[in-house]
Amino acid sequence: MITTTGKSILAKYMLGQTPSYASYIALGCGAKPISSSYNWTTDSSGYKTAFKAKTEMDFEMLRVPIISRGYADGMLVLTAELPTTERYEISEIGIYPAVQNPSAGVADSRNLFTFSTAEKWYSKTSSSATAVELTPVTSALDGGSSGTNAINFTDGVFDQTSAAFRASATNILFSNSERIARYETPRFFDSSIFILGNGVAMASTVDTDAEVLAYSVDANDNFILLENTQADLTRNSPTDKIKVALSVINKDGAGTSNHPDRVNVIVDFIDASNNTKARFGKTENMSSYSSSNRYVVLSQTLSEMTIDSGFKWRDMDTVKIYVAVFDGGSLSTNHYVSVDAIRMENVSSPNPLYGLTGYTVIENTSSETFVKENNTQALVEFRFSMDVV
Repeated sequence: MITTTGKSILAKYMLGQTPSYASYIALGCGAKPISSSYNWTTDSSGYKTAFKAKTEMDFEMLRVPIISRGYADGMLVLTAELPTTERYEISEIGIYPAVQNPSAGVADSRNLFTFSTAEKWYSKTSSSATAVELTPVTSALDGGSSGTNAINFTDGVFDQTSAAFRASATNILFSNSERIARYETPRFFDSSIFILGNGVAMASTVDTDAEVLAYSVDANDNFILLENTQADLTRNSPTDKIKVALSVINKDGAGTSNHPDRVNVIVDFIDASNNTKARFGKTENMSSYSSSNRYVVLSQTLSEMTIDSGFKWRDMDTVKIYVAVFDGGSLSTNHYVSVDAIRMENVSSPNPLYGLTGYTVIENTSSETFVKENNTQALVEFRFSMDVV
C-alpha cells in the first residue's frame, strides 16, 4: 500500500522535483503476517489506516535495489533480488527512494548488533566469575526426542540448564507446529543467542503508560556481553530510537499453559574506562497475545534511556544484556529469550524527498512469514496498489 509519505514523494517525482520514489525494497522481521483471507473491504483491524500512516518498518533487516519495474493487473510491480548467503525470515516489506536518508549522514538508521557468529558474545553466570564464549550448539535442541519437543540437550559445555547458548534458527526444534503458530523462530540470520528467562533477579517497577522499566540489577545476575565494540550515537537526536527484536520461546514446545506475562530487557552500553553507561530498559506485557505471537520488538528513545553522568557514546566499548521472563508473576524457568537484533532508528532527520513510500506485511493462506534460507537465491516482488486507500 502507498503511504501518506509516499503520496507526497510520488507527486514530487511526477513533477520532476525528485529523481525517485521507489529505488529500494526494505525487508523487515518485526510485524506479524496476516491471512490472505483477510477482508480488506471491511478492514476491521484497521490495516489500511495503519499502513498509510507508516513512516518506518517495525524492524528493518536490509534493503536491496530494485532491478525490475513493470505494470500488471492495475498495479506497479517492483522486483529485487535477495542476497544469497544469509537466512532471512521476512514478515514485512517496504519501499524507499534511496538506500539511506541523505539528511541523516552518519546518524542514519542502521543495525547495531545482529548476534551473528562474527560477534563474539560471552555469557556470564552468577555461579562463575568467568565469562564463556557462546559457541554454537549444533545438535537438536530437543535432544532428538520425538515427544514433547522440549529444549533438552547436551552439547559440550552447554546444556539445557545453561544461562545462555547459541543455536541455529533452522534447528529441528522449530519445526514443531505449536512453535510455528506462536511465531517463536528467530528471524534475523541463522545464528541466534538463547538466554534463560530466570537468569536475572531483576528488581523492577513498570510505568504502565510507557512500558519503561525503573530497575536495578544485582552484580551476580546473569548476562551476555560483547567487548571491544562500538555504537557511537553521539550525533543522534534524543528522539531517535533503539529497537530490540526478540522471540520468547517455550522450553516445552507443547507447553500450551506456559504463556509469559511479561518480558523485561536491559541493554547496557558501557564505557569500561570510566565505568559509565547508557541503559535501555524496556518491558512488554505479553498476557494479551503471547499464545499467538511471541516475536516482539521493544523500542525506546534515547531520551528515555538512563544515561550516567560522564558517559560518552564515542567511548562506549562494551554491551551487556539482561533478560527476565515472568510467568504467573514469578521469574520463569519455562522460557528462553532469543535476542535477534538491535537497531538504531533515525526518526529526527526530516527530508521531503525521502521516506517510506510503500508498506505491507506478508499475507498468505497460513499467515506465515516468508523464509529465505542460507545459500539460496530468491526474488522479492512488491505490488504497488494505487487504488487501495
